[in-house]
Amino acid sequence: MMIRLKHLSGKSAHLAQRYSALYLVIAFPILFFAAAFQSWPDSIESLQGLIGYNLLTLVVWGTLVTTLIHMWVGGREMIIDYIPRKWTDAALTMYFYALIVATIHIHLMLMI
Repeated sequence: MMIRLKHLSGKSAHLAQRYSALYLVIAFPILFFAAAFQSWPDSIESLQGLIGYNLLTLVVWGTLVTTLIHMWVGGREMIIDYIPRKWTDAALTMYFYALIVATIHIHLMLMI
């Protein structure tokens, strides 16, 4: 699947980045205080135990999703602005798949 420049909308991407930024402004203090009042995780098992609470799990996954949305829109804007036009579609496609691989890697790291 190739990401085409003509299918990207500036207004919807701008709104997605605004809403993701708003969520991150709210979620990061929650995550900070949740981590501050817990012992620092020294292994992946203790990190999984920290994320095991229901509300905290929703906040963590929401933060991962909104961070990826925020990264997609910001990276897309940089690619559109600074990559030559003939390479834009290929660069957007590579960037999209890199974010998908990063998401899968994070998911597997937290769930195993």
